Amino acid sequence: MMQGISATAIREGYGVLLNFRVEGGPGQECAGVLDGRIDGALLWRSPSDPMAESLDARGFPAVTMFGVHDDPDLWYVDCDNLLGGRLATEYLLDLGHTRILHLSADSQERYVHDRLAGYRQALVFAGLPVRSEWIVNVRWEGDDERVYEQIKRILEGPEHPAAIFAWYDGVAIKMLQKSQEWGLRVPNDLSILGFDSTAQCLLTTPPLTSIRQPIREIADCAATLLIQRIRGEAVQDTRRLFTPSLDERGSCAPP
Repeated sequence: MMQGISATAIREGYGVLLNFRVEGGPGQECAGVLDGRIDGALLWRSPSDPMAESLDARGFPAVTMFGVHDDPDLWYVDCDNLLGGRLATEYLLDLGHTRILHLSADSQERYVHDRLAGYRQALVFAGLPVRSEWIVNVRWEGDDERVYEQIKRILEGPEHPAAIFAWYDGVAIKMLQKSQEWGLRVPNDLSILGFDSTAQCLLTTPPLTSIRQPIREIADCAATLLIQRIRGEAVQDTRRLFTPSLDERGSCAPP
């Protein structure tokens, strides 16, 4: 992400300041941004962070990366997470899987909900039921053993899932480890698919199949949009979604 931002900024004659948010009280959302040091802000996603709305109200140039806003005045660049969730599930369906467990998260983040919605859509389009008991929330850290005991019970049930689509790679990698502990062979007994296609996917056994976000391209686009906004250039498409793709590796196979 930073490579995409920096390359674009350097090409256009801008510098980049990386700033980690310091939480403040009400009205302090923009502290450190509006002090005259910078011309515009690229914001990391968070639906609960009011900074995007605050900067827009002040007329300060800003673009959100990896976050979708419903406000038509806010500019953003993101991956099409709904499509990504559908691609992941359709890939497993094309392999012949009809019993697919989805690991989601109890989160307000839009991208988590979009990936779940894509999973639901793919099952409905395939004429398969969406079973609520096969949608399990796993924390970002992936360290809640009670949740994995719940997943283990589901996998040991009489009509158990034979494939798992996890909302991000960290959880999918944790499932690979747990599957080995439980004596399940991946992908012979259980197919596992992640999302983000991080470098860690190449280090697992087997290598993890995952949905790839074009992160550098998204970052480049966001930086370009921000510079255009700083310069006051006319921009027609201020809300952009990039298409994800599938990186097929070794963690999925026909049931």
